[in-house]
Amino acid sequence: MQAGALRVIKLSGTALNRGRIHGEELRTEIHELNEAWVDAIGRAYGVPSETYLNAFLNYQAFEPTIARFCPQLLAEMKGIAEGASLPFERILLLQLSDEEWVFGRMAWPKNDAAQFRSKCTAFGLHDALQRKSYAGQNMDIPPFHEGKQVVLHIRHDDSDLESFLFASAGGLGFMGVNNASLGVCCNTLMELAACNDGLPVAFVLRSLLERSNGDEAEALLHSIPHASGQNYLIATREGVRTFECSASGVAKVINRGERHWICHTNHALGGMEKANRIPSHKLSNSRARLASIVNRVVSISEHPAVEGFKTALSASDDPVNPVSRKLATASLHDSISYTAGSAIYEMGERTRLHIAPGPPCETAFRTLDFDRQYDNRMSKD
Repeated sequence: MQAGALRVIKLSGTALNRGRIHGEELRTEIHELNEAWVDAIGRAYGVPSETYLNAFLNYQAFEPTIARFCPQLLAEMKGIAEGASLPFERILLLQLSDEEWVFGRMAWPKNDAAQFRSKCTAFGLHDALQRKSYAGQNMDIPPFHEGKQVVLHIRHDDSDLESFLFASAGGLGFMGVNNASLGVCCNTLMELAACNDGLPVAFVLRSLLERSNGDEAEALLHSIPHASGQNYLIATREGVRTFECSASGVAKVINRGERHWICHTNHALGGMEKANRIPSHKLSNSRARLASIVNRVVSISEHPAVEGFKTALSASDDPVNPVSRKLATASLHDSISYTAGSAIYEMGERTRLHIAPGPPCETAFRTLDFDRQYDNRMSKD
């Protein structure tokens, strides 16, 4: 997708109303994405799609946890389902990307699609001298999301908080930043423990963005049960912190360097016990991307700037394991990931989201800030 085609969808009012706006505005795209995902599931696992989806529905027990910790998001999903004219269960399943991968690996362990998935490269850096932080990531997801990318601009009816979230049609979001200068990046960690009744990643993300500072966000991560292994990198104007979370606990990963930088990909760094054995060669992609992003972030850490981070997220230092992953036409209907979006959060006197709706090595970035108005098409800088 080209940057000028990325839609900004304004969602305001009650949670149910926000969902209805979302579902109505993107009804066609949600139906297309649902159909493409169902088709990809069947292709990936070599079983009838409905057989797999029914098994996954029977496995998951996430709704009571969602209702307990974030009932507003349950209402928002119901609104999306109503607006899009789809069953609620399908909208719920669209939120469970990481949890579906966990289930597939458990239920079909010998299937290639169920093996370790290398995806997403994240960084964070705090410049104490300028009292400014930068964070961001490449979001690597299956190619059936192509053309369905959007930015959700959420305004809450019970607070002054606003959020920008990069999402796919029908989804609650993959990554985002709020106007309190709190940004969140997410990385799958399939080595870590999972369960079928914790809080799924999309709901953790949205709950974090309802917090106004890093201490509140950290407290939230320690207070909820986690459905799957995930690293949450939390950046604020005051600093950057990252936490590896799983069904068995939470581990903080220590920042490095005078500029307090941290980078993460898809293997655990925090010393938490690994519940799932991942063969070493399956981790080579994650390690190569981590080496690339670390080297590039360190090289610009003395004089950090948005353009330098754009270059870091566009890198292919290891051509076999690039940070920016192009979409292969031959894999449009497969589950092989590509970089569907790249985000950089710039948090200083003002908070800005720099977003590219595709591999940043070939897709332009555009900038959003909370002081400007947007229609359903992204404005130029």
